[in-house]
Parts: sequence; structure tokens; C-alpha cells
Amino acid sequence: MHLKIKEITDETIDTKTIHFWQPIHDALHYLSGQFLTVIPEIEGKKVRRSYSLSSSSKTDMSPAITVKRIEGGLVSNFLCDHLKVGDSLEVMEPMGSFNLESDAATSKNYVFVGAGSGITPLLSMIKTILHGEPLSKVHLIYGSRHEDQIIFKKVLDSLEVLHANRLKVLHVISQPAANWPGLKGRINQASIVYYLKQELGLDIAAAHYYLCGPQGMMTEVQSSLTMF
Repeated sequence: MHLKIKEITDETIDTKTIHFWQPIHDALHYLSGQFLTVIPEIEGKKVRRSYSLSSSSKTDMSPAITVKRIEGGLVSNFLCDHLKVGDSLEVMEPMGSFNLESDAATSKNYVFVGAGSGITPLLSMIKTILHGEPLSKVHLIYGSRHEDQIIFKKVLDSLEVLHANRLKVLHVISQPAANWPGLKGRINQASIVYYLKQELGLDIAAAHYYLCGPQGMMTEVQSSLTMF
């Protein structure tokens, strides 16, 4: 399958979202949290890399992936540097078991914990829940190194305004500027309990958790949650 690029959005200085046109006769079907494998041709060779879909099929007309540039990354740098609107990109059908679907009759407290580009599948899930589960509440704890590296900052801000009674976002910055007014530090075994109890006022044992980010962060959060 080939998808044609509809739009490219700069999220941060090193991260772009690539929006695709839906094929007219063969629409792309996917669940929130799944990934798309792209197959660009670079220097005469086809290479494959997988990127989580940041769009939600419930709220977005265009499927989209978000690509963070990696130092020395063959495909991420190619996609960020060379793709332009109107280009076509070969892709495989969306895959992945890290996903969720909404249920309009469900009332849950969701907690999404992410860091860096781990926000990508979580954003897709958050959009889906806010759209399809009107009785559920969503909490996002999102770690970034610097304020200007917060991916989807404008999108998250607008969602938080639109769903003020259902969505709460905590930004945690590990290397903040002196005037950063928000939370500082890292998401780890100790801090996650503080964020959940003190900042969000949650019953930790009763919430439903989705984690995506560096393995070390996820291991620490999981270890902390097993105590409840």
C-alpha cells in the first residue's frame, strides 16, 4: 500500500507529524495505539521502520505518524529531511497489540504515563477515550527534557481546554529553564506516587494505566504501581 502525504506539521525542532490522505478505495483501518511500518527507499535500498500512529480513527480524518529525529537515525532523518507534501510512501497495514477501543457505557479513570516520543500512541488513545467514553476521565503524566521538547504541546493544551472537566495534563520537565512554573524532575518510582496522589488525587489501585516511553521509566512506574 502507498499513502500520499497531505501535510507535515513541525511539533518541535526535531519532531514532525506526517499526515496522509486516506486512500479512496482502500481506507487505512487501525486501532488507537497501533503502529504503521513505513518502507522508504534510501540510497537505492528499501528499509523498514515502525512509527506509532498519533491520530485517532475516531476523531481524525487523516491517519498520521509522528517521527522524532534520532542522531544517526537513517530512516527518521530521511523522513524529517526529505519528505514533502504530495510524496507517496509505501507502508504496511497497521499492527500492534498495545491498543484500546472506547466503550460509551464505561466510566473509568485512565492514567497515561509517557516520556519523549512515547506520547505518540498515548495521544491517539487519549483522543479516542475523550471522544468515545463521555463518562470516563483521562489523566496524562508526560515527561520531557526541556519545555521546547514537549511534543503535541498545542494539541494537549487545546484538548485540556475543550475537555476541562475530563482531561488533566501534568508536564514534568527534567532539565527546565529557571522560569519553568510547572513540575520539575523525572517520572520514577518515587515521583509517580506523588503525582497520582497529591497532584491528581486519584485512587491509585482503581485507575487504568497505559505506559509508553524509555524502558527504565516504565519499569520504575510499574514497580511502584504493584504496591497498590
